[in-house]
Amino acid sequence: MGATLAERLAAVLGEVPGLQATANPLSPGLVVVGITGLSLVVGELALKRRGLAPPEGIAAVLAGPMQALARLARPPVAVLGACTEAVLRLLPVKPAPVVAISEEEVRILVREGTRAGVFHPIEPAIIEGVLALHRLPVRHLMTPRAKVIRVNVDAPTRPSGTRSWSAATPPFQFMRATATAWWAWSR
Repeated sequence: MGATLAERLAAVLGEVPGLQATANPLSPGLVVVGITGLSLVVGELALKRRGLAPPEGIAAVLAGPMQALARLARPPVAVLGACTEAVLRLLPVKPAPVVAISEEEVRILVREGTRAGVFHPIEPAIIEGVLALHRLPVRHLMTPRAKVIRVNVDAPTRPSGTRSWSAATPPFQFMRATATAWWAWSR
C-alpha cells in the first residue's frame, strides 16, 4: 500500500516545477511520515484523549457487548488455560512469587491519595489505626466475658455491688428485652 501511494505521490510531485528531480526519492519518505502521523493522531492521541474523558458513557455502551464477548470467549480461554497448565506441569518452572504490598507502600498511597483529594482528611488516621491494630495486645481490644457486667436497662436498680457507672468500673453491656430477643450494646 505504501509503495502504491509513493508512486502516485511521485507522479503528483513530478508535475510541480522544481521537484521533478527529487519526486521519486522524496515521495516514499513523505508517505512514511504521513502514515506515521495519521496513525499517531488517530490510533494514539485521539483515542487517549477520548479515554481520559468521563468513562461512564463508554462503559454503559460497551458493557453489554463485552459481557457477550466474555461468554463467547469463555470456552476457548478455558481450553487455552488448561493447555498452559499442562505444559507448565511438564516443565520444571516455579511459579512467580506473589508480590505483597508493604505497610509503608500503603501509607505512601494514602498520603498521595489525600493530596489528590481522593481521601477525606480523616481517612488517613483511620487507615493508620487499622495498620496499628496488629501491634495491640488482644486484651486492649477485647474484654473477657467474665469481666463484663451485664445490665438490663429496664431494671429498676443498678447491678449489685456497683456504686456508679464511672469509667473506673469494668465494661458494662447494657441490655434491653424486646418481645423476640435481648438487644445489647456496650459502653
